[in-house]
Parts: sequence; structure tokens; C-alpha cells
Amino acid sequence: MTTLARCCVCSFIIFTYWCSTISAQLVDIPDPNLKQAIREKLVLPDEIPITQQEMLQLTGLDAKNRQINNLTGLEYATNLTWLDLSGNNISNLKSLAKLIQLERLWLYVNPISDISPIANLTQLRGLQLGDCNISDITPLARLTQLE
Repeated sequence: MTTLARCCVCSFIIFTYWCSTISAQLVDIPDPNLKQAIREKLVLPDEIPITQQEMLQLTGLDAKNRQINNLTGLEYATNLTWLDLSGNNISNLKSLAKLIQLERLWLYVNPISDISPIANLTQLRGLQLGDCNISDITPLARLTQLE
């Protein structure tokens, strides 16, 4: 197959995939470092948009030490059972509030002070919060499965 033919086939595949996702709900992930970690895990090239359907494929995500500031978009990854966000610049955990299937969550070494968004993650068995700015741990009272 010639290079031109390969290029045409690849372009057709990408175009077809892109057209099929137009009707799918696209996910806005404003933090480029989080977006890149998700793309790597899903093995999605840059030209393929990230949809809610793709986010549902995530069951685990290693996004440690990537200078992530914003978790917007991660709320669509509702099938996550483990998530490593340690060593970033995260201060707002609101996007994690609906990830109720999480069993393991690593958040250490982040400028987090408010952990109330994770108060309903009752499936959590492992939680790492060292080297954060947390002064109130009462939101953890309902997390009875923590080991």
C-alpha cells in the first residue's frame, strides 16, 4: 500500500470516528496536563475528542506529578475505582464528588484544604492525604471502609 493510500485510509478512519462522536457528549477538560494523562490512559490521539463514553472506560488513572491544577471533566469518569493525583497543584476536589466507585484515592502533596467533596465516597478503602493543608477531617467520618 502506498503512503498516499495509507494516509487516505487513516484520514477516512479518523473522519468516520469524528463524525460518530459529533452526537456524543464531548467532555471539557480545561487542564492540559489532566487531559494528556486521560488521553494516554485511553490511548486516544489528539485529534480524537474525549467524550463521556470514553470517560466511562476509565477504571483507574495515574496522574501523579503532572502539575495538574483543575480537575474539571474528571466527574464523567464515574467508573474509576482508583485515582492517583498526588504531587500536583490541586486545591479544589468538587469534580471528585460523584466518583462514588472510588476505592483508592491518592491526593498527598497538594494544596488541598477542603476535603468535604469526598465525604460521600463511601467505597473508599484507601486514602492518602499527607502533606496537604487540611485542618478539618470531619468529612471523613462517613468513610467507614477506610483501612
